[in-house]
Amino acid sequence: FHFSYAYNKTGESFDPGARVQKDYMINWNHQSDAKAIPGQSFNASVQLGSSTFYSNNSYDPNQILQNQYQSNISYSKNWEGTPFGLTLSALHNQNTATRQVNVTLPAFNFHITQINPFQNKNRVTPRWYDKITSSYTVDILNRTTFYDSIFSFNTLGLDQFQSGIHHSVPISASYTILRYVNMSFSVN
Repeated sequence: FHFSYAYNKTGESFDPGARVQKDYMINWNHQSDAKAIPGQSFNASVQLGSSTFYSNNSYDPNQILQNQYQSNISYSKNWEGTPFGLTLSALHNQNTATRQVNVTLPAFNFHITQINPFQNKNRVTPRWYDKITSSYTVDILNRTTFYDSIFSFNTLGLDQFQSGIHHSVPISASYTILRYVNMSFSVN
């Protein structure tokens, strides 16, 4: 984790061109060890700051010319022995040239991997419906766009977010006919 704050003062308060510039930069990288908690992970890559931080506080031309800050924080869980999985994340993208900021908070994904819902494991001779497979996914997004020069938590309301839900339930089956012909069906 790294936090930088800069207070740049140009001229004196009585000078006509005097100004004070306050800049900040937050950098945070974290990756959880897969062995620490099996089936769970928490990862973060955060780069968040004021639009003028590098132009006012760096001599590195690559940093000065960089105009994109991106962040991603995510938590994932897969339940062992089940087909269930969950991912929660927060995303941030900031263009320092246009001062536009895009935030997705939260991005939610729940999924069930491919299963055979009608399969009977005790049956000796399989039935036609034993080969039907299905899975499920739901994605929920909540995002907003604003300009960093006019942003305030006090003016940010739920009506400024774009929200959406997407469900997907693919169902498929594959059969062998006359030993040499494969026929597949799918519905989504």
